[in-house]
Amino acid sequence: MKKSLSLLVAIAMVFSMFATLVSADGKAAGQKLQDLGIIKGTSDGLDENKEWLRQDVTVLLSRLLNAEAEAKAHANTHGFADLDSKFYNGYVSWAKEKGYFNGETDTRFGVGNPITNQQFAAVLLRVLKVDVEYANAFEKAVELELVSADLNKTANAVRGDIYEALVKALDFKIDGKKLGTILGLKGYEVTDLEVEAAKGINQKTVVVEFNKEIASVNANNFSVKRADNDSVQIIQNVTVSGKTATISLVDNLVADQSYIVTVSNVADLESASKVDSANVTFSYTKTAAASISFAATTIEQNKELKVVIKDAQGNDITPNFASTDIEAVSSAAIISQNPTTGVISAGSLNGAAEAYAVVSAKIKGTEITTGNVIVYVKSSLTTANSIGKVTLGSTTDPELSIFKGTVGSTLVAEIVDSNNQAVSLVANGDPYKANFRSLSPTVLVVDQTTGAVQPIATGSATVVISGTIGGKTVSKSVVVTVKDDAKVSALTADKASVNVVLGSNGVDYQVKLTVKDQYGNKVSGNGILNVTASTAGIVAVPTTLNYTNGEVTLTLPAGTAVKGSTVLTFKESTNANVAASVTVNVVEKAAFAGYAVDISDLTLDVNTNTSDSNKKNPSSTNVKVYEKDVNGNYINAVVANVTVEAPKADIVTINGNTITAAKAGTEVVTVKVNGVSIGSYTFTVVNTTASISKVTQNVNAITVGNSDSGIFAKLFGTNGAFSAYNQYGSAATITAADVAIYSGNNNLVTVSNDKVITSHPTNDGTVLLTVVIAGQVFTINVVVQ
Repeated sequence: MKKSLSLLVAIAMVFSMFATLVSADGKAAGQKLQDLGIIKGTSDGLDENKEWLRQDVTVLLSRLLNAEAEAKAHANTHGFADLDSKFYNGYVSWAKEKGYFNGETDTRFGVGNPITNQQFAAVLLRVLKVDVEYANAFEKAVELELVSADLNKTANAVRGDIYEALVKALDFKIDGKKLGTILGLKGYEVTDLEVEAAKGINQKTVVVEFNKEIASVNANNFSVKRADNDSVQIIQNVTVSGKTATISLVDNLVADQSYIVTVSNVADLESASKVDSANVTFSYTKTAAASISFAATTIEQNKELKVVIKDAQGNDITPNFASTDIEAVSSAAIISQNPTTGVISAGSLNGAAEAYAVVSAKIKGTEITTGNVIVYVKSSLTTANSIGKVTLGSTTDPELSIFKGTVGSTLVAEIVDSNNQAVSLVANGDPYKANFRSLSPTVLVVDQTTGAVQPIATGSATVVISGTIGGKTVSKSVVVTVKDDAKVSALTADKASVNVVLGSNGVDYQVKLTVKDQYGNKVSGNGILNVTASTAGIVAVPTTLNYTNGEVTLTLPAGTAVKGSTVLTFKESTNANVAASVTVNVVEKAAFAGYAVDISDLTLDVNTNTSDSNKKNPSSTNVKVYEKDVNGNYINAVVANVTVEAPKADIVTINGNTITAAKAGTEVVTVKVNGVSIGSYTFTVVNTTASISKVTQNVNAITVGNSDSGIFAKLFGTNGAFSAYNQYGSAATITAADVAIYSGNNNLVTVSNDKVITSHPTNDGTVLLTVVIAGQVFTINVVVQ
């Protein structure tokens, strides 16, 4: 226990180096820690405002990682001239060897200097094995919610708010387990997940209670059946809230009957504890209504105004009542009740923005009423749900960095609305309102309404992006890295030397030159390379080369009939220190020794959209064949009698010497001259075109009417039974081309050509559909009534 407590106190001190994100009841937090026996306090208090020195943090780190004895006994290997302490030598040497701490310089540790928030953020992320550049460490720690964005990263780190920080640390999860659990503290023990009870709260809803919060589940994790005859209740969907799973049924429970709920493969939220299989029995008792209210007082035009009926225990028993059991009165025609079905709904606004009516509803035969309620009808009630990907310029490009000199770039965010549709936020206008706020305006200025960015200085900037749809606002913080202006810093050639053969026929002797900036990226735009030859007259070369987007290819013909060598030197026109050289040897042709095959790209992409940033490889390439001599030099290009063969003929297609990607996979291509194989080459074909890669099933059953031809939309449309996402995480539309559907009973639901779905005009019942979406197989119940 002593080791646990010392580790916990060390963690508390580490976390307290930063101000607490949100103030809490310090007295309550302190009482909790005192009850756990972690703190007792001293006459001097806890020195909340005292700064931390760099060497002291190495000691804290060793305690945090339960390695104090190892660090203390470590040999003095740090090599810092300003540190010679019997106490600290081991700790600093250990921290340096582990890669947690660097010196202020290579020879100076910075003994006696306070550690700043920026420095400690870097140390903490190294300990947590988070790979990030030092300049971005503080912003990364903010992004991971380890430190507050309100802190000054250049300020010295201080202790403070230790009680609340320690309580937060106890709940911090490491590999899915709370720290308090890892330390074995009282109140943080892990218990096995168990099913505690089940009950039917109305004739279509069963709730299952567990002893712990559970992870996400679906309908396959549960079954509900009658205890007396084993008839199975069809489950529409299952939702989770904390320790409770709520099962929505298609069929009604029968009052005063017993049911068995089977639970399988349900895991808790915090550990690996799981219920593999368990049964729980309940008896459904129909309860009387105690209250009625409207589910919402603002609805969308042409939508139903739903009521909620509860019993005396507060259970929602609305499914126990039919629409015809309700009697409604409205002060305006915009809201009315259908005299046949009993459905209360809003009519069309006919172009108006909104309207309202005073409406009351009661349960027939009772005095239970909503009373008079003002209900507003609006043209649209789509609301914001979350903000997804945020990028600079395009939602397909994940890079959140920009060069200091860049102009005209814009932050783009995807907001997902309540209809699960992603909408790009680039303007502050109806119906989607966006707001962009830079927390680091000295590094990056962001236009509040348009998202246009203007980099000011190198560094990292935290930007808060919010979006509002239908009155609901969601937000997200991202870190944008501003890089120094891109500068030409490197020039490379793809080969150090080239042999050019005198009298060669059709051979392209080429040198590919690449110009990169200080970040290793190809220099964008146009530029010039100056070319000089150490010996004139050997080969004919231009004095300058124009490169585009960092690349240029120089073709080297045999310009004279003179043998010899020359060194070509290439220098970038704006920076003569950026240079590369290639030796060109003009040689005589030697005896024929066979053939050589030249293929520039062995990885091809089916995606032909050259503007797609996900496309990294060409869609086709050419095969070139050359005669070579005994020295390995290419002496002639071979054009006649060359054949290229692909046995599968479905991964790539062959047209003469051109190989084109057909579908993702690998293919071995054989090159022949006069029918004799001279080489085989394996091509890898990828497909970066956005396509459905993930499908989620939202419900286990849908209900349709007789002669319903809109079943496809209910399955795959907005708010449908299935949602799809592409390989880049964006929402994808499911079309008829993506699916195949098979009916288990064509007398209820007929499927034509695997696509067209219609229900029977007179028959009622339930049919199981098998649905194949982009190769993934699902089943769903369709209730026809």
